[in-house]
Formats: sequence, structure tokens, C-alpha cells
Amino acid sequence: MKLLFICDKIDSTLKSRVDQLADKDIEVHVLELPSLALYKNWEKEVLEPKTPIDFLNIGRRFQKFSKTLQYKKLFDSLDDYEGVNIYKSTTISAPHIDSIKKIAKSYFITINDEQIEKNRQIVKTFDNSCCILFNNSSDLTKFEKDFGYDEKTLIARDGATLMSVIDNLKNEKVEKFRNYLNLDSHKSVTYCYLGKSLDMQFAFIDDLLKLPASLLRENTFIFDPSDSSLVDKERLIEYLNDKKFDFLLPDSQLTDEQKAVLLAISKNSIILPNPKNSNTLYSSLYIKNHLYFYGNIPDEEFYKEHNIFIDSYENFENSLTFNQDSKQLMAELLNTNKEAIKKLFHPEVNTQNYLEILKIL
Repeated sequence: MKLLFICDKIDSTLKSRVDQLADKDIEVHVLELPSLALYKNWEKEVLEPKTPIDFLNIGRRFQKFSKTLQYKKLFDSLDDYEGVNIYKSTTISAPHIDSIKKIAKSYFITINDEQIEKNRQIVKTFDNSCCILFNNSSDLTKFEKDFGYDEKTLIARDGATLMSVIDNLKNEKVEKFRNYLNLDSHKSVTYCYLGKSLDMQFAFIDDLLKLPASLLRENTFIFDPSDSSLVDKERLIEYLNDKKFDFLLPDSQLTDEQKAVLLAISKNSIILPNPKNSNTLYSSLYIKNHLYFYGNIPDEEFYKEHNIFIDSYENFENSLTFNQDSKQLMAELLNTNKEAIKKLFHPEVNTQNYLEILKIL
């Protein structure tokens, strides 16, 4: 089988899925549409199709038309595929749906986390798809309410892409990294995934500062603003400048291994809402951190159904002062979490589910 992913940007979930499918002898190509980059076996080829209008000294009002012609020539130059997965790229791909239909027998859509504007092109894109995939039932339910298509919608959950990285971590590397960060061995470490909303980040930091001073002194908070823009990161740094508590803020994007090490160093994880954060959520549970959600827990009924324990941030302060019996009970819950995550979100499990979806094509 020959499959093409069309995306805005290659994320860790897509990278893992492509690698897993390649291991199943499926030929997979990835088209990063904004950059006009085509990947075959992760070999990058930048496609820059020329159009007649490119050779003219055109004004700004013709540039959009030129870009449209360029995309059309791009799709005309591609191979034929048995299927195309429009992966978290609905809005940018919709204007080119007729070209996409020419290179594949059928296509399906993985919905992203952004608000999708209901317009003629978007509706046409959904109408002609064979199925529409979601990472969780909350997003699926909202989509069906807004758009319908309940006969096409399916759950295709992301896998825990850091699982193998966590399994391969050596204690020596974790301790070396802890020493490199100069972490106080007497303090508890809490990893904080900050999501995308700057306002919510500020609110969360304000709530942390409401903790008793004695508890703040006993804890170090590692902030991960991976999904924030550069401008928002700068504003976050400014906001933290005069705050009197112990925290670390990475000055560059974290690699998978660095994120896994930070989770291993931490005893707790706090996650701020963001539909993209499922991989961090799964990884925190897999590494047996006590996980707190700041705000509503997405897909809460699913986690309850599978006996996965996720705590509310409202309980964070009380948990820091657990007695021995409570700590033992929590250890048992965290062990159960790890086994459930391994069973439900191992990349191999999710790849098998995805292969079943491909049979629809």
C-alpha cells in the first residue's frame, strides 16, 4: 500500500505513526504543505514548481493567484496513492481538495485542535472524505454537534510516543541531568506542561504562588512551554522575573529524550489544557508521576472507564502532605496507571487500530 500524509507541520505523533507503518511494509510519504517539502523515508525534497506567472514582474494582487497555480502544479507532480490522510491540516488543504482527489482513490481526515471555520470549501472537504478521525471523544462529540457527519467519525487515539524513550532511560543519565540542572535533592520536583494559552499560564502561576510558603520552599517547578509562540515565551519570562519561588524554564525546545528525563526527575506532573497534550499526559502516567490537570479533564469518562487515575489541581496542595498510608495507596494507583497506558496507548496498539481504519479506503 502507498499512503500520503498531508500536514502543516510534522509532529512527534505523525513521526511515530509513519515509522510504525513503514515497519508494516507500507510505503509512506509525507507532504508538509506550507514548506512544499515532500519526505520519502524521511529524505527531504523541496518541491518548487514554477508557473508561467512566476516569470512576470507581478504585483501583490496576483501573488495569491500565483500561489494557487503553484499548489496545483505541485499536486499534479505527485505520485498516485491508494490513500491520503489530511493530517491536522484541514484548513490549508481544503482549497486543494479537487487536486488531492486526483492523486488518491480516497482520502480521510485527522482533525486538528484549532477552531475550524464552517465554509463551502471545508464542507466540501468533509463531504468527500471517507472518514474523519479524532484523538478523543470530547472533540468528536463537539464536531458532530457543529458539523454532523456522525456516520463518518471515528476515534483514532494518538500513541504514547515517548514510551520507548522512557523504557531506554538509564538511571545514570537521569541523575547526571539532575546534577546538571543543580536540583536540590531535598526538594520535590513537579513538571508543568503549560499548554498554549498565555492567560491560563499566568493564572496557573498565580495559583501556584497561593500555596503556603513552606510548600513552595520544598518544591521545584519545571515549566515546559513547548507549544507557546516565541512572543508568548518572552512574555512568560517577563512575568516570572519577579516571582519568588524555585522554578526552571528551558531556553530551547525540548527533545523527546530531554522531556522524558525531566518527567523521570519529577514526582508530579501538572498539565494545562491543550488538545495537543495527550502525549505528555500519557507519558506522565506511564512514568508513574502523580498527574494533576489544571482545569477540566478532557475525555474524563474514558479514563474512568479504564481505571486510569488523573487528579485535579485542586488537590495538589493536600497531596504534598500525604501520610504514609496515603502514599502507599497512591503508589498502587500509579502502578495501575502505567499498566493501563501500556495496554491502551502503546504505539504498536495504536498502529493496529490505524491499520483497521485503512481497510475502509
